[in-house]
Amino acid sequence: MKVKVTVGDVSMVIHGATLSVRQIRAILMDCAGIAATLTPDVEAEPDRAPLGFSVVTEIAKPEEPDLSEYFED
Repeated sequence: MKVKVTVGDVSMVIHGATLSVRQIRAILMDCAGIAATLTPDVEAEPDRAPLGFSVVTEIAKPEEPDLSEYFED
């Protein structure tokens, strides 16, 4: 008996074994699990706006009014 299971890019061929439906279903699920991890789902990730930030390294000196006339030394 020859059983061939193909899911996506994963394929398995078993020769000379008598398999039950439960065993074939288990092999099918194993192949599907391997195929799901091998092929990335491109459509699952929607296009997002790029994330980022900027850093200003200049120290801003605000213009302060001259208050020296109000204070005595």
